[in-house]
Order: sequence, then structure tokens, then C-alpha cells
Amino acid sequence: MIGPNFSNELEKAGLMGLPFTWGDDGSIQGKERLTPEQQTKLQAVIDAHDSSKANPQDEINRLEALETPTRIADATLGDADAIKWLTANRALIGAQRELLK
Repeated sequence: MIGPNFSNELEKAGLMGLPFTWGDDGSIQGKERLTPEQQTKLQAVIDAHDSSKANPQDEINRLEALETPTRIADATLGDADAIKWLTANRALIGAQRELLK
């Protein structure tokens, strides 16, 4: 089974844009059009893939959506809990951005 982070994993491996496709069920079409080295890299990505792992960009979007104007205003005004929450949320966003590199 292919999860939502698969395309990021392919990109990190330098395989995005090559002439193959994949289905959610784990099927890969077009492997025969890849070089042996590319096929080996692709198989390594497939073997290491965790279909339950979220796409980091989806998580960034979710976390950013939690930053409502009210929470940001509370933090700006010095509400200690809001400041702690906003700091922690931004740390989580930063960690997800690192996964995209």
C-alpha cells in the first residue's frame, strides 16, 4: 500500500519525474523504463516506505491552520499559555519542514 508521503520519498531519492507511475495499492507501472540503478533506488524507497506516515506538507498545513488570529493576538499580548502553545506549534512546523528537505 502506498501512503501520502511516497512522492516526497521519491523526490528525496531523485526519482520524481521519471517514467513510472504507482497506485495506492502498491502497484508500480513502468519500472522497465528505468535504468538498473534507478530500479534499485526505487525498490529501496518501496522497501523503506511506511504507508501510515503522513505527508509533512499536510501536517504543516494542519498546524498552521491552528494558528488562529485569536491565538496569535493572545501571544502578542503576553498570554503565557498562548506563547507556550504558539512556540511549541511553530517548533512542530519547523520539524515537519525539515522532513521535506
